[in-house]
Amino acid sequence: MNLETAPESDSASLSPARATHVHSAPGTCLRTVDGIPLLFVPERQLLFRADPFAAGLWEQLREGMSMDALDKAAAAEGLDAVQIVSDLLDAGVLVPIGSDEAIPAIAGRMFLRVGALQVCLNFDGPRAQALVRGMLAHLETAPVPCELQLVIREEESRIGVALNGEETGWCSWEQIGPELKILLTDLALESLDGIALHTALLETGGDALLLVGMPGAGKSTLSVALGRSGFGLEGDDIAALHADGRASALPFPATVKDGSWPLLAPLCPELEEKPAFLRPDDKIVRYLPLSAEPEPPRRPVRTVLCLDRSSSRPAGLEPLGVEAAMAALLEGAWSEDERLSTRAFTALTACIGGARFFRMTYDSLEEAIELARRACETGKEPG
Repeated sequence: MNLETAPESDSASLSPARATHVHSAPGTCLRTVDGIPLLFVPERQLLFRADPFAAGLWEQLREGMSMDALDKAAAAEGLDAVQIVSDLLDAGVLVPIGSDEAIPAIAGRMFLRVGALQVCLNFDGPRAQALVRGMLAHLETAPVPCELQLVIREEESRIGVALNGEETGWCSWEQIGPELKILLTDLALESLDGIALHTALLETGGDALLLVGMPGAGKSTLSVALGRSGFGLEGDDIAALHADGRASALPFPATVKDGSWPLLAPLCPELEEKPAFLRPDDKIVRYLPLSAEPEPPRRPVRTVLCLDRSSSRPAGLEPLGVEAAMAALLEGAWSEDERLSTRAFTALTACIGGARFFRMTYDSLEEAIELARRACETGKEPG
């Protein structure tokens, strides 16, 4: 292992004159040994003594810091912020916040937590910030160090999103909600502690109720309706299943398709005021922020309902055996290589061992809500 012990300048294009905000490079860390602050840059295999000024501001630099704030802090110490930042940019300790083709002026920032994922959104205009905050406000946290920085750029006719330093993906304003949710979902899956299940998760009596079903089964619509009928809606789309069989939701806003708007209007009058977005599959949707925490707790799974929406069959609950229960959960499971690992199998069996599974046939929301309540009643075998 060979480590450089002094910064080498090979990135003159990253001039502090172009940057409005800077951020610590991913993986870069500061440690103090015998009173000496040491910086390690894994990407470049650099190790060197940190400037005391930079060391004192390290936590703020990890969150992302404006050049104006750096100038003020440096001036108070009689130092030249431009030179300090230039040296740290050259060393790869800091990177400017921007896409690969532009370093915009950052007008506002928003820190989000989704399960284990922590990410900062950097906006170059107020319109995008207001739109995204209306959709993701329940995930917002106080400023924290985030290696993941997203840059959201706005123009009159389009809006773009980029991971820091990468190419901007542009779309129309009516597409930004789904596009941003897709990107954040992919990032959340990469940071997931557990295996991912395509399921809604609701809390009842401290336990988890899972709703699984094929597209069109009404999972999101029913989860929102249950969330307004005494259950706690923690996520309508993806949950993490952990090694001990407990589950926790990824609490993205609930997605409500236009066909469900009239059904949910009596329960969610605020839905009409939410902006409508166009998904890549040409579905028109609105998003409902949740009351769940940005990192919901892990809950024991007590009831799993496999949804079967039908107007031709009688409403009811049919208990499912172990094989059918495993198949139902696997139907919507996600893994990076699309294979079931031993760890995932262990988690699934732990979950099944402590839960009751039912196929729930229903037509109306009223039927489904009543059946869900019956299925979750402790000690009562639904009929």
